[in-house]
Amino acid sequence: MNSSVRGRTFMSMTRRLSALAAALLIAAIGLVGAGEAAMAADTPFRVISYNACGSNTGGADRKDYACSFLNVHDRAPSVADLNTWATRLKSQILTEDGKAPDVLMLQELCAGQRELIREQLATLGTYRVVFHSVRNHGACAPWANGRTLTDSKADGTAIFVRTGAALPRLSEELTEIDPTVSPELRRHLLCTTAAVGGRDSLICNLHAGPSLHDEGAPQAMAAIKRWAGNRPVIFGGDLNADPFDPNLNVYYGIEGGTGPFTEVDQANEPYFNSRCFALAACRSGPDTMAGRKFDYLFGTSTAISWTGSKSIKPVTGSLTYEDDHFALRGDAIWKDETTLPAVPYLEVPSTGVHDAGLTDSLNWTGVRDATIGRFTGGDDRDDLIVRRWSGDVHLYPGTGGRLGAATLLRTADTGWTDVKRMVSGEFTGDGDDDVMILRSSGTIDVYPGDNAGGLGAPTQPRAANFFSDAADITAGEFTGDGIADLAVQWTSGRLFIYPGQPGGALGGSINMSDAGFLSAAAPKGMMTGDIDHDGRTDLVVRRKDGSLVAYPVTPTSTGTPVLGAADELQPATPAALQRPLFEAVGDLTGDRNDDLIVRWADDSTRLNPYPAPATSINPDQELDLATAGHGIGMFTATHLAGGDLDGDGDTDLMMRQRWDNAQVLLANGDGTFVKRDFGPKEFWTKVLSLVIGDYTRDGKADVVVRRTDGVISVYPGDGAGGVSATAVTVANPAGGGWAAAEEVVGGEFTGDAHEDLVVRWANGDVHLFPNTGAGRLGTRVVLREGQAGWGDALSMTVADFTADSRDDILVRWHSGRGFLYPGTGAGIGGSSEYRPIGALNAAAAIVTGSFTGGTTDTVVKWSDGSVRLYPATTATSEVLNVRSFDGQSGVSHFEYAADAGSTWTRVPAHFGAARITPASGIRQLRVVAVDKAGNRSAEAVFPR
Repeated sequence: MNSSVRGRTFMSMTRRLSALAAALLIAAIGLVGAGEAAMAADTPFRVISYNACGSNTGGADRKDYACSFLNVHDRAPSVADLNTWATRLKSQILTEDGKAPDVLMLQELCAGQRELIREQLATLGTYRVVFHSVRNHGACAPWANGRTLTDSKADGTAIFVRTGAALPRLSEELTEIDPTVSPELRRHLLCTTAAVGGRDSLICNLHAGPSLHDEGAPQAMAAIKRWAGNRPVIFGGDLNADPFDPNLNVYYGIEGGTGPFTEVDQANEPYFNSRCFALAACRSGPDTMAGRKFDYLFGTSTAISWTGSKSIKPVTGSLTYEDDHFALRGDAIWKDETTLPAVPYLEVPSTGVHDAGLTDSLNWTGVRDATIGRFTGGDDRDDLIVRRWSGDVHLYPGTGGRLGAATLLRTADTGWTDVKRMVSGEFTGDGDDDVMILRSSGTIDVYPGDNAGGLGAPTQPRAANFFSDAADITAGEFTGDGIADLAVQWTSGRLFIYPGQPGGALGGSINMSDAGFLSAAAPKGMMTGDIDHDGRTDLVVRRKDGSLVAYPVTPTSTGTPVLGAADELQPATPAALQRPLFEAVGDLTGDRNDDLIVRWADDSTRLNPYPAPATSINPDQELDLATAGHGIGMFTATHLAGGDLDGDGDTDLMMRQRWDNAQVLLANGDGTFVKRDFGPKEFWTKVLSLVIGDYTRDGKADVVVRRTDGVISVYPGDGAGGVSATAVTVANPAGGGWAAAEEVVGGEFTGDAHEDLVVRWANGDVHLFPNTGAGRLGTRVVLREGQAGWGDALSMTVADFTADSRDDILVRWHSGRGFLYPGTGAGIGGSSEYRPIGALNAAAAIVTGSFTGGTTDTVVKWSDGSVRLYPATTATSEVLNVRSFDGQSGVSHFEYAADAGSTWTRVPAHFGAARITPASGIRQLRVVAVDKAGNRSAEAVFPR
């Protein structure tokens, strides 16, 4: 077999043509295996979310660019008009199919609308409501026509629940990017607790938007977890973001997400796009407004199974003057708490696949605080510590021009959620940088660092609550004695410095300014560093207007610090999206000079270092700061194919992006790659399948493309990593075209050493089409047919898995189970299990080949967006990664035992993952996942 076909792929995508059975739908949504479908433990329930557009009345004439029903006839509505609106809402949304909701979430709701809806719901059962007013809007007053309301102008969000019990109201104000936004205009997360379908639940409603810090998602998720406790969560609203927006990662448990939720549409296969190929769950769904999905319903993955969904478009002109949001309806049942977790998946040590390193899978969304110092490696390189809304604290080691993979320093349950500010400096006099946190109570704790990745037990340099009136703090060496000092901005706007002393104590205060000096500083707007490169610490202040100002600090002969004249580094930036979400000063570029490190509000994927000094800070002119990690480097790739495109014997990778361009990653043979663009963009539009192999029989790898119009084309390869612009069209098979093909892959199954095509059809038939040369295919050979077909398969991967120089087919099913069908030289043989139920649920693509000089290395693109290279051989004593794809939040921990031993070692799970370091000399490792209810999965065994 030619080396060009060592790398195989199952890359194709098409909508499934037949609906899944209900049990399979539930299994797919919950990411559990076949036979593990959840059973209804309580009464089924219904949830609806709808943006009612109550106060959006447009211009002064109440007509232009408006959607509110108040525009009817260009006049304020009468009582009869409002009652008509309410009865339409009831018939079109509340009882659209004759059933009433158990939970109703509404956004952009006026107080008068709340009362109209309350009256309609009263005819359907007993409902209670919680309401949070965002602001008083003059346009809301007409909705109260005919009744007296104390909040008649209120505009906000509401949650109705079918219950007779009073509903508590929980709300949290969400942080705006622009700190000058009036409190009256700030958005809130609204939640309540109630029994839904017989189960005590937390119900939350959010109307998010781009003006919020990361669209409010990380902060909202942190509050939801805090309030939920052990309750399952029902969460929805208008999130003003597309499903694949990285800000939604904290909600989703799939495709780059680390969240605990299942979204109502994530197994709605008729709406899957090319990103969703080979996945049982995908961030997708029907439009909930014109051309976009902005409305969502989430449920706790381990507790809720969505059994149906519908996007309900109101009759144009009836509920809104113009088309606006559609209602989103979800039907659900509670899962049986005795369901076993899915079998965990064990990964050998692996590396990320990308040309410049991978962005960490957690991304930079949700970071609320950052500081720079020497915390790991025992060196003098600066590292980055970030604190997230969740309370987790991560350390990214600096390696000189890039950041290494993150390690977890603190979790939310270790007391770092109640932190107002985090700064770093050498506070204890031992030569290692430490971390200081200011709590909301005004208490300061200092955690001593060891420059080896650890933080010691905290000490308090001042009495508890001493800094209760502090607005902000930062740290720097202001007095010239080599120990970090503390700079405090008081709520009066004054700046005080407290000199650091050996052992971590703080000396008496030094007043540096008059009252009001820092009153214009943005929250967390103080930083320190050697901005002007004169060897002394400068004070850097970000103001509320977006400007950045540096003040040089010079100590006198007695060690008293003196502030110099202000140097404006960046002028005001009134546009909210040009404001930084967090920034810090330090050397992360490896040139031994301090830089300004910024994460801008409109870029969640990068940190931007700006060399100092700088006369301006331009978001378009930053340096490159790559980050190594588990990564989402190919999250946007819809297809991943493998083959030897340049003829050097190593398997190369080709990826096609969702915006219709393609790149090739040419393998260097050592696990690294060089990326370059691959062919004109128009080659890769409307692609359903990519296959690499020698289909022209000239010894060079070609690219086979199947498109949505049912045409299969062969682009001859040039043997140097490129293809011809002229394609050969492959003739249609007898009896029809290729349009009904579910999947097309390539492999050698006829024994003539030339690649063939294997086609899986929508009805489950599997046919082999022999390669006859020049891009032509011979008469089909039936591999599987009818009832014995592969109708429930998710994907096929072709490679020589059995190391007998024959291609085999790995079939992955909706259950996440993998079966291997060995090649016989004249087709395929009987199956054997390759991976157990659940193990391959999250594999979006599998490519095998020679990437590191071995023969069967494997590259997997996981549903979280990471692309990992797994070498052919690995020592059993090395660290193993264990992951669960069973809703993530439901897995409490993993346990492992060596060989036939009965002693189980417990390892806590974090985001559904953990690391295990087996003792040397063991022959096999047995691992189980344990959920919060104590249920244990079946065993995963390594090595197999």
